[in-house]
Order: sequence, then C-alpha cells, then structure tokens
Amino acid sequence: DITPAYSTLEADAFAEMLRIAPDAKFLFIMRDPLKRLISSLRMRHVTDVAPVVALQGIDQLCELYLEGSQLGAERRSTYARLIRELEKVVPRAQICYLFYERLFTDATMDALNDWLGVSRKPGEYNKVIWSTSGNDQPSPEMTRRLHATLADEYAFLADRFGSDIPEKWVAPGEGRP
Repeated sequence: DITPAYSTLEADAFAEMLRIAPDAKFLFIMRDPLKRLISSLRMRHVTDVAPVVALQGIDQLCELYLEGSQLGAERRSTYARLIRELEKVVPRAQICYLFYERLFTDATMDALNDWLGVSRKPGEYNKVIWSTSGNDQPSPEMTRRLHATLADEYAFLADRFGSDIPEKWVAPGEGRP
C-alpha cells in the first residue's frame, strides 16, 4: 500500500499489523524531508474544502506553515518519530529502509526483491507518472527557513543512516554527515 498517511501511525498500529500478520515486512521509503514537507503543504492546500486564503505563490503557503496555521503538514515529513514507533514493535529484520531518490535503479530494485524474497524483473525507470517538480518552488530564502525547521530531523537521519543519505538531501553549504 502506498500513502504518506502511514507516517502518522503509532507503535500500537504497527503491533496490530504484526498481530494479524506476524511475518509482515515493512517497507519504509523516505523522501527528502524538505521536499516531503513542501509536497504536503501543497496537497493540504489543494485538498482543503475551503482554503483559508487565495495564495499568491508557494512562499505564501510556506509562510502560513511557519506561522503555525498549517499544523499537521510536518508530521508526514518527520521520519524520526515514525522510525522510533516502528522499531518499538517491529523486528529490524522485517523493516527495509529505502530512499526515494535511489529507488528507481536496478540495484535498489534487486536488493528490494531479494529482501522480499520475490523474483527479479527488469525495471522501466524513464516514465514519470506523476511529478510536481516543475511546480512553483519556494525561494532560496524560504527553502533555507524551511530546512532550518527540519534541522533535528536531518540530524537524526544523518546519525541513523550516515553516508547512505542521498547527496541531494544536503542543504547548500552543508557537508556530508
């Protein structure tokens, strides 16, 4: 199943999944927290039944978030909490962590298929089904401000995954973990 809504679950929900299927495997695909946050902000604004304001651009939406009026958007971008909740109840051997930025390669798919215990199939990675990457992007200053709100998140992930973190996750001016 694919949905960022799983990122809001607590340990008891994962325990229930294991109760139903003790051998279940948990695939956790992480996207750059900053990109995940921006995507969540966009989606929440678009899907709100009656958006509070008519926005003049992505920076205004981000400003609303920074002011605290878009609460909840960050929950799907904060992996540290979810990793802790997941690992409270799920054996580490039943969890596979992947990075979205490295997902669409034969090497990653081969490793995933091996972990799942399924046969390998050749992949086709050049067809984009859905992308918001060409949409309005935050200004460099807004990007810096948003990235700063995720500093603890990036620190947790750097400590946890080290050099496995995709280079694209590193903010300009920062070094590798």
